[in-house]
Amino acid sequence: MNNLDLATLLFGADVKPIQFWFDKYPARNLPPTAEITRLCPSPTGFLHIGALYMGVINRRIANDSKGVFYLRIEDTDTDREVQGARALIVSGMEEFGIKFDEGFIDGEKQFGAYAPYLQTQRRDIYASFARELVLRGRAYPCFMTREELDIQRSQQEAEKVRPGYYGKYATWRDAPIEKIQEKLKNNTPYVLRFKSMGDQNVKRSFKDEFLGDIQVPQNDEDFVLLKTNGIPTYHLAHIIDDYLMRTTFVIRGREWLSSVGKHLELWESFDFPIPKYGHLSPINKKDGTTVRKLSKRKDPEADIMRYVELGYPTDALIGYIYRLANPSFDVWWQSKRQASVWDFPFQLDELQKSGPGPVIDLKKLDDISSDIIAMMTAEEVADRMIKWATRYDAPFANLISSERPYLEKVLAIERDLENPRKDIANWSVGRDSIGYFFDSLFNPDKVKQVLADEKLQAIFNSISKDLADLMAADVLYTTDSIDAWLPEIKAVADQLGFTTDKVKLKANPEAFKGDFASFMKILRLVMTGTNRTPNLFHVLKVMGKERVLQRINSVANLG
Repeated sequence: MNNLDLATLLFGADVKPIQFWFDKYPARNLPPTAEITRLCPSPTGFLHIGALYMGVINRRIANDSKGVFYLRIEDTDTDREVQGARALIVSGMEEFGIKFDEGFIDGEKQFGAYAPYLQTQRRDIYASFARELVLRGRAYPCFMTREELDIQRSQQEAEKVRPGYYGKYATWRDAPIEKIQEKLKNNTPYVLRFKSMGDQNVKRSFKDEFLGDIQVPQNDEDFVLLKTNGIPTYHLAHIIDDYLMRTTFVIRGREWLSSVGKHLELWESFDFPIPKYGHLSPINKKDGTTVRKLSKRKDPEADIMRYVELGYPTDALIGYIYRLANPSFDVWWQSKRQASVWDFPFQLDELQKSGPGPVIDLKKLDDISSDIIAMMTAEEVADRMIKWATRYDAPFANLISSERPYLEKVLAIERDLENPRKDIANWSVGRDSIGYFFDSLFNPDKVKQVLADEKLQAIFNSISKDLADLMAADVLYTTDSIDAWLPEIKAVADQLGFTTDKVKLKANPEAFKGDFASFMKILRLVMTGTNRTPNLFHVLKVMGKERVLQRINSVANLG
């Protein structure tokens, strides 16, 4: 029996020849310099920040070369698929401005001339190319059971040899056709294996676009191409999909570097041109004194939707991704903070080529995000904060929406300075950052506790009535200039028993309630309940006299 007979026995007569798929998916009409890149996540849960990292890099390579960037969902591991994960992948990427030229509009609807982009919908294609390998004498059925494979592995361990299905351990590689026919007649499950021609002891050269020229062992394993259910392994699906979709640049995690030998031999077995490969180190996390790979299972910062829920602007996380990819982003950002992060001159040769990979640092993300928010107008910040709160904090959204003019005045404080305020790193901190401006969020009991902790409660009690009288007399509301206001507030402090003269205070501390700084601290705490606020002049101006008096009286009335 020849290869055609075996192929017919395994696949029947209805499987299309590979030329059918070549005709259906012709070469793309693009300039020779155009790169076709892709993102190929598996729908096994939430979208990992590593996928966004890969998405930004692949999108940028395609854009800069006037090429194509597409989404392909690798769902061949059906046991691990999570319902709704496909839609999460698409919505997650859209949330951060990653647009695909082909792929999915949502978790179901697909677009693009090389569809389907869901691997489980491409089984007919894989069958054609698997059959072609049988015809070429490069694939064969293997009927070994899981139990038999386990026994063989134990035998290899006892012999202290490399485990795997190769050489003399590839027991079905040269099985007589009669034996195969008997198994098929009895409907015995089988996998289709690749017939390797390599030698593990021989190295071959391979150029990695990120790692440079490296040596990899030739493949000698007869690895699985099709599982017992007819679904392909990653190895076969990768080669067929990336060839038919005309991928020119395969970027993937460094964990796949050990499979390069398999994939090079598989490309060559079809006589397909081999695309460029680039293997990237994963995103890591500092855990105590060690650095480890960011875990999808135990690290919440691995989920990109966490950043949406926290309210980071899209550009902030994209900027941070660029920083992880290119360390030069920091220098560029220092001089380009009013530019879009998408304008960053991304460089492939800056991608980390050694070590464990980039280490996530959320403080750096906060720095980039607070810079971006600081450059927004008060109106834009109000719009975005309300939009986020409507989705994640409805009571806060209702409050700030109902007082929109006041909200914009609050957000305008110190926003037009050369170095504007940077107290908002994401929208979720809005309640804590500016909530004290709103009466319904102001808590006199908390203020009283803070005063007590700061050992200032007794001093405030002794000046509260006179302070209220001075406020009521418009003493602090006669000017719009901070320079003119400063002498006025110092005069108020003097009237209430504080001094700006540190020499007098040091000489006779019993004669004063404290220095000017102590007075300002009391006033700030009574107005806001926190030591971290913009300049008190602006706070008092925006709050207005009635609200200021109400705050003083509400704290004083607690006794």
